[in-house]
Formats: sequence, C-alpha cells, structure tokens
Amino acid sequence: MHLTGRKKAQLVYVLMNTPEQLTFEDSHDYTNISSQYRIKSFDIDYSEEVIYEMQEQVIKSREYIKQLWN
Repeated sequence: MHLTGRKKAQLVYVLMNTPEQLTFEDSHDYTNISSQYRIKSFDIDYSEEVIYEMQEQVIKSREYIKQLWN
C-alpha cells in the first residue's frame, strides 16, 4: 500500500488444491470443503504508524543479517 499509494487493501487467504505438476508428496483434495471455509479475507486500511514500524523492522533485520555475515 505504501508503494502504490493505495489507502485500502484486501488480504485474501485461499485453501486450494496444489496443481498436479507441482505436487511432490501426497496431494490433498479440498474441493469437498465449502468455499465459505476455504476463503478468508481481511480488509486493511492504510496506517502511517504500521508502515513506520515495518520500516524499522526491515532496518533491524538488515543489521541482524550483517552481524551473521561477520
């Protein structure tokens, strides 16, 4: 949202079958589960405070990674 200038967004989690060509182990079939239980969405409003906190976490993560490399 910060990069695109959007003030509202929606985060959607979807439980779906893995395509056959990408399945390396036993595949699970979720088609028998109602879509109301396989789809979960969250409306998100833009927040300067949250963006600032995320930017601070990125800086801390970069510092931590630099310490691991030394």
